[in-house]
Amino acid sequence: MMRTLFSCLLGLSLLCSPLLVVAPQKAHAQKDDPKGQVVKVKSVDPKASSLIVTTPEGKVLTFKIEDKIKIYGPLGGVSEDRLKDDRITAGSEITLYYLADNKTLK
Repeated sequence: MMRTLFSCLLGLSLLCSPLLVVAPQKAHAQKDDPKGQVVKVKSVDPKASSLIVTTPEGKVLTFKIEDKIKIYGPLGGVSEDRLKDDRITAGSEITLYYLADNKTLK
């Protein structure tokens, strides 16, 4: 009797423990993950550190690219050329990552 009860409790604890670990991670990841949006580059001004893009909806957005903003290449490496990078030209598609306010770039 005790062996059956113990094995049932052990089985339930093994089944439920992954659920307790995964749930807080998902909530934390959703809060900190930036929101990405694919946009088309309209113009780039490396001297003024500004970027003008067009969203898929046709809305034109202008961003001031500060030094703390990191620019990543397609393979995930950080671009040292920043806005002078030849991959960021008028007509190219890039992905912008926003913070939760949908206005600040990450």
